[in-house]
Amino acid sequence: QEALDRLKEAGLTGASVAATDEPVDAKKGTVLRVTPAEGAEVAVTETVTLTIATGQGRLPVLINMTRDEAEAELERYGFTNHQFEGPDDGRVVRTDPQALGIVDRESLVTIFLQAERTAEPSPDPEPEPPVEPDPEPTESVEPPGSPDPEPTP
Repeated sequence: QEALDRLKEAGLTGASVAATDEPVDAKKGTVLRVTPAEGAEVAVTETVTLTIATGQGRLPVLINMTRDEAEAELERYGFTNHQFEGPDDGRVVRTDPQALGIVDRESLVTIFLQAERTAEPSPDPEPEPPVEPDPEPTESVEPPGSPDPEPTP
């Protein structure tokens, strides 16, 4: 607003537009560009356009990153106000606000971590009971000379 007031004092018409791309360290409200360029001669009827930093950025995707990786990525994109929920050795499962949304770089970003799932070891199989051998079949011994039984009518 201060820059627009100065233009007005100089007898010029000023307009401001929100930046659509800005450095990650740009503070909200900072003049990023002036068109025509600063120092150029301008007719009194010409409008001077100021491109103003929004202080916003697109929140990066952090899914499956470790805590350290997520923190480094957030700082790379200018997000320094963040907190973690979950185990320190976990992996990112979601963020609030959601990834890829346009967010004020100074607003709080909550990163939710979940412990890595490891394959459960298979339980040792139960020992099978020992198999009892079948008893050896024995032949029935009939006394010699016994008659075969007669079929009954």
